[in-house]
Amino acid sequence: MNSHLQNIPTSIEKVNEDYIIIYKINDYVGGCTYKQTNTKSKLQPQPIYILTEVNMINIISYINEQSPLNDGDLYTIQMDIRNHSLNILNDYLSSGSTSHT
Repeated sequence: MNSHLQNIPTSIEKVNEDYIIIYKINDYVGGCTYKQTNTKSKLQPQPIYILTEVNMINIISYINEQSPLNDGDLYTIQMDIRNHSLNILNDYLSSGSTSHT
């Protein structure tokens, strides 16, 4: 399944325990913020990342201009944002890179 976000450039900023995935194409900017938290579980000792904020209205507007969206696309866009931003964060954490396309 193609993500609506796959061709939008991203970058990541780390602010304290938060990771901000920034989407920017032309004058359209949006972002997703993940908070790092540690579990007390012995079964999953690594940190987990919780999506705490999404501000993607400008990016959704861009997507709509490129290919008009309808009411039925809301769930798909919502899941694209969650999955794509988490994949970008996981790639960043495993590679240390701050830029993605």
